[in-house]
Amino acid sequence: MHKNSPRTWRVGHKELFAQMREYLTAAKKEYLANDTAEGLVQPMRAAFPSFDGDVLLHHPLHFLFPKS
Repeated sequence: MHKNSPRTWRVGHKELFAQMREYLTAAKKEYLANDTAEGLVQPMRAAFPSFDGDVLLHHPLHFLFPKS
């Protein structure tokens, strides 16, 4: 597992806020630009390859794109 994977972050980790803000900003941009789950997932995987994109995105995709 990559050292910057969200799975390795601990409470109080100094980089946590900045990294999550960057990730969530990118996720919002891609969500607004795409109307399918795959359209959101592919750019997020490319932008954050060490974040285990499938793990982070799987659950929210069910709610964001229920018919996908």
